[in-house]
Amino acid sequence: MTYKTQSGSFALAAADFNRDDTLDIATANYKANNTSIFFGNGDGTVIEKKIISTGTRSFPYAIACSDLNRDNILELIVPNSGTGNIGILLGYGKGKFWKQQTYSTGQGSSPQEIAVGDFNGDSRLDFVTVDYNQNSIGVFLSTCS
Repeated sequence: MTYKTQSGSFALAAADFNRDDTLDIATANYKANNTSIFFGNGDGTVIEKKIISTGTRSFPYAIACSDLNRDNILELIVPNSGTGNIGILLGYGKGKFWKQQTYSTGQGSSPQEIAVGDFNGDSRLDFVTVDYNQNSIGVFLSTCS
């Protein structure tokens, strides 16, 4: 089966975003400046698609998911290469997300990939990005309790 994505889909992440014990799929859509979520039906098919804006000329290049704020609901984390920031969409249940909050990666930056893990051993999930323009990585340490 194939499903139509938005323009310029570069990356995807699979997780249970709506907490129905079925995998869903999120894509980062570079040319469309948004993310899409395809909700799984449990049999390898998807039943609907939700589109979430990442902002004008944001050009989201990758996507990750994790429970950053430890509320047992997944967040989406998107490196926006066009606007030089990381977008975090806080989940609030049933596959719904709050408006994107952005965190700058520096003037002239272009974050393009992302990984999630506990980088400082404090049992909180952090994330790291790689920046194409700056030839660098950036580690973002969680401050959530």
